[in-house]
Amino acid sequence: MDKIKSLLPMLIAHTAFKKNIETNLKKFGLNPGNPKVMLYIAEHEGCRQKDLAEAFYLETCTLSSVLSNMEDSGFIERRRHENDKRSYNIYTTTKGRQILETVRNQFESTIETALSGFSSEEAVLLHDYLDRVARNLKDANSQLI
Repeated sequence: MDKIKSLLPMLIAHTAFKKNIETNLKKFGLNPGNPKVMLYIAEHEGCRQKDLAEAFYLETCTLSSVLSNMEDSGFIERRRHENDKRSYNIYTTTKGRQILETVRNQFESTIETALSGFSSEEAVLLHDYLDRVARNLKDANSQLI
């Protein structure tokens, strides 16, 4: 199998998935990268920036810019960690919680579209395969540091 040719569908699927989510949520004032970060924060209220950076394999400076934008838009708030004044805990604001259901619904709709024509078994297999790919890459990346 040509490894480069096998990579192309993965890259296209990733780009198309992101574009679908971001295009449909732009009208709500969400910028690229905001929806996934918003979901993570809502499910991990009070998480640290470091946790988010690790979850999404982002540099802290890149994430800081995304969080500043989300904070300026009123979707999240950062509070100094009570024991570590250099660290922030991140919380969803009332405005953020109000739009959260829309974000979740858009992700579900996009996933439904992406998996159209897949059987339940195929969808489970795809999830397992992608999870394995993500773990392999995460392990490989951790060895680069």
